[in-house]
Amino acid sequence: MRNSSLRRGWWLLLLICFLLSDLSYAASAGKSWKLSPSQRQFVNAYGHPQLFMLVFDYPEGAGSSRPRRIESWIYLGRSVFVIFDNGFFSEEQPTGTTVTDLPKVPHTRLKPSAFHSTMKENDVVRAYGKPGSVETADLGAHHFRTLRYLKRDKAPGILNVTFYDGKLAGVVAGFAIQAPDMELLKREIRRGAP
Repeated sequence: MRNSSLRRGWWLLLLICFLLSDLSYAASAGKSWKLSPSQRQFVNAYGHPQLFMLVFDYPEGAGSSRPRRIESWIYLGRSVFVIFDNGFFSEEQPTGTTVTDLPKVPHTRLKPSAFHSTMKENDVVRAYGKPGSVETADLGAHHFRTLRYLKRDKAPGILNVTFYDGKLAGVVAGFAIQAPDMELLKREIRRGAP
């Protein structure tokens, strides 16, 4: 009897450890977001997304401090976007657009895991440099600041990071067609490239 009770206790302890390790990605401790098992499956199968958007939703009330993290990962080659809610797979939807020449399409080198809810504006500037522009807006008692990056060198493409009352509210990372890209596209079209 004592042996089976001890064995049951070990199994319960292992189950609790497994559940806690599986849920630990939801609390971003440190300087990056730990990918969930669902997110790791997508990265292992398809790589990191070509484009992504993150939204942090802070619950109201003094006792709630952990925001809800909603992510949309866009895979151009598969023509889908995938939604994660606090790391849990939520849904997969078609983008409505098929990209036939994926190697020519630029994509972000940034990864969703590089952003976490405890980031401040200084953390973003330290990681990505001075933004190309900063846009601000006041809505009632609330203050928004968006850092906009449009780069061809470090993390080429676009990066928009929005703060709401000093808290990270959203991130958009992707590619941008810039003037030199337009000239190249015009030349290819004149040559008859598809």
